[in-house]
Amino acid sequence: MKLLHPLLFCAGAACLSACDDGRITLSVTDAPIDFADEVVVQFAGVAFERDDGSRDVIEFDSPLRIDLSRLTGEVSRVLVDSQPLPAAGYRAIEFSVDGNSQTTDTSYVLLSDGRRLPLYVPDAFEDDLRVVADFIIEEEETVSATVDFDLRRSIVIVDDVRAELRPSLRFILDDDASSVTGTVSESLLRSPCVPAIYLYEGSDVQPDDVGGAGEEPVSSAIVTTEAGSGTRRYTIGFLEPGDYTLALTCEADLDEPDGNDDIDFVRTRDIELRAGRRETANIQ
Repeated sequence: MKLLHPLLFCAGAACLSACDDGRITLSVTDAPIDFADEVVVQFAGVAFERDDGSRDVIEFDSPLRIDLSRLTGEVSRVLVDSQPLPAAGYRAIEFSVDGNSQTTDTSYVLLSDGRRLPLYVPDAFEDDLRVVADFIIEEEETVSATVDFDLRRSIVIVDDVRAELRPSLRFILDDDASSVTGTVSESLLRSPCVPAIYLYEGSDVQPDDVGGAGEEPVSSAIVTTEAGSGTRRYTIGFLEPGDYTLALTCEADLDEPDGNDDIDFVRTRDIELRAGRRETANIQ
């Protein structure tokens, strides 16, 4: 899996104990959306919460702006690099994000039609910047982990001048991470088609939309076209091992995260993922 290191590293920290028993490298990735060319989020810091409720809060010397829309498939970007943390059990990670409904100077969304909208986290969704993260840091050990910002489930266009970030986060230890990739048969992509692959936990799952009353996808991927060959392909990364159902839809553009949308799925198939492995599952 590719890691894109930031130009600015997190040297500054607040509320850190003197203990230097272990370290953590934390990256971010994204399950993409099809209606935006850029989704830039400005990170101000991150907090690590131990099992006993105590926290280490890291405040970046300079805010770090990351275009999450570039971090799809198996691509991630380091947010915290080899940060010292006390050896202990941890239960959660919480992000500090800068955003304002009146300006695009911090976080923003650049829509496919050229509009650039301010991106902010509403007060009612600030708690969703906290993700359950069960891991242990041992003495002199470095833990590497990734948090998926699922943009398909997180970005809501409120009106012509604002976009909301309603975070849907998923944590995984990199040593456990698996991925799935494959081709999609052109004959399944009717016209018009905005194709995407949705991934559901468990076998033989009846797929449903992101905001529906049924089973919600764990992650998703846009079906892209390879330059030269024209092959249709998808990749979903940073997944827990286990049994999953893949589902292809041509109506990804109709799926709104805050509504129950009736979208059609044209093909499904099961896949078993194993830790540290990339599996191939072609949709035909």
